Amino acid sequence: MSVSATYAPLVAFTKALQNLWLFTQDDFATFVIPNTVFGVCTALAGAPFVYHPNLSSKLEILLRIPLVIIFNWTNLFIFDLANQREAVEEDRLNKPWRPIPSGRMTRAEVRKAMQIAIPAVLAFNHYYLSTGAETACIIVGCWVYNDLKVSDDSVVLRNAIISLAFGVFNSSSLKVALGVHGVGPHLPRVAEAGQAWIWMYSAVIFTTMHVQDMKDQAGDKARGRNTVPLIFGDGFARWSLAVPITLWGPICALQCQVGMGNFALVSAFGAYVAWRCLRYKDQAEDRSTWQLWCAWTALLSLLPMT
Repeated sequence: MSVSATYAPLVAFTKALQNLWLFTQDDFATFVIPNTVFGVCTALAGAPFVYHPNLSSKLEILLRIPLVIIFNWTNLFIFDLANQREAVEEDRLNKPWRPIPSGRMTRAEVRKAMQIAIPAVLAFNHYYLSTGAETACIIVGCWVYNDLKVSDDSVVLRNAIISLAFGVFNSSSLKVALGVHGVGPHLPRVAEAGQAWIWMYSAVIFTTMHVQDMKDQAGDKARGRNTVPLIFGDGFARWSLAVPITLWGPICALQCQVGMGNFALVSAFGAYVAWRCLRYKDQAEDRSTWQLWCAWTALLSLLPMT
């Protein structure tokens, strides 16, 4: 047996791990980190957001952080497989390092990977995390967003689906962080204030998510995707981000009843992101602004604890 044949399984395994990361790398900061922070911090905040009568120590919640990350990453992986299989031309311009445009995998291979990954992720989330129904909803959303081309045809529907997805991701992250495995008077549950906070955060996403489109205009135009900057113009798109980002910081801070210091922090950070939307307009700076927006949404997720 040759040396190359001996190490072939290891090489294939290493390549597979690299592909797993490359599929989700660009969305990790957008989905996994903010959603994990949201779920864990809201669970740690306790009343009035959540009810966990049998919690003996907050360490129980902290120990579930890996499970929250796994929930978010596995479901993000399914979305990215479906999304990147349909966005090859766009990724060749915007993200050429991804597995398909870089030649690491073909669309047919990604389709086969989906046939394995979807039932595996659904089974894992159902039996180990009690989030099978939520995962099924996310998979249906992936189908509508990618295969039915809603992401290409309508700006409003695209942002609506993404914001609903965030609602499912965040409520599920909170459920996993609490260790919810059923319904009953003596089991952990999300209170009304927690539900209101989940959907307020989704409203933030609905009105500001197109910040990610600012950096992808070349690829979106090549694909024929309808996005806010391509339909309404770059200037309008930037103002449509700057105004809600500026307003949402104070609104969310008031909703969570934080102190003046944290109120000022989240408001100032949002104002800075909004200013960048208007001030810097090249692709590299738009990518940096998007990354700061991700950090700002993660900061919003901390508000229940403050």
